Amino acid sequence: MAENIFNVYLEDEHQKSHLVLKNAELIKNKEKENEIIIRTDTEQFRVPYLKDKENNVYCMDSEGAPLKLVISIHSNSFFIAPQKRRALI
Repeated sequence: MAENIFNVYLEDEHQKSHLVLKNAELIKNKEKENEIIIRTDTEQFRVPYLKDKENNVYCMDSEGAPLKLVISIHSNSFFIAPQKRRALI
């Protein structure tokens, strides 16, 4: 996979991973600072984000509130879970 192509899995309460996005592409929005575009073969999502002093990235929901997710990165896959659970990306 290319550097900016990845898969996203959601881990449920039984620690079973479910594929959410396959071969998604991450693109920095050149027209809007602090927004990324996640593109798949069939969909495109605009995701606003904030970065703190330690370079931690917080994606925002549609109302501008930070998403409460835990993200783990393994190879070119991301695992995402609610804060109380682990997520793999």
